[in-house]
Amino acid sequence: RVATEFFNTIHAPAVAHRATFEVVVLERGRTAAEAVADLAQAALRAARIYVSDRRAEFDAAADRWAVTFSAAVFVNS
Repeated sequence: RVATEFFNTIHAPAVAHRATFEVVVLERGRTAAEAVADLAQAALRAARIYVSDRRAEFDAAADRWAVTFSAAVFVNS
């Protein structure tokens, strides 16, 4: 979880919130990392959680490819 944003009204505090989080997939190759990230993104979409940003990065220290994506979910309290 990267952030939580609370939505207040004049009638009640915290009537809803939006949670923003990042998912990171690590694999030895970029193709494998992208394939696993596609599966993770499909699972989030099935749960009605939509990805807002996706990027691939190489972690030289770990010798791994990472696919990182950001997502947010809106929750009524």
